[in-house]
Amino acid sequence: MYLGEYPATTLKQAREETLRLKAELEKGNDPRIVKKLEKKANIEVITVNGLLKN
Repeated sequence: MYLGEYPATTLKQAREETLRLKAELEKGNDPRIVKKLEKKANIEVITVNGLLKN
């Protein structure tokens, strides 16, 4: 699983992400799907510009 590229992602960040995704796995969630859903949620965040257009 891709966690990031060094030096943009530090070893500490990669370890923290690994622990977070391991916890998701222990809950019975697929870490790949969790990351995809998080990415999708970040893309769908309403921006100020989007609010002004509506």
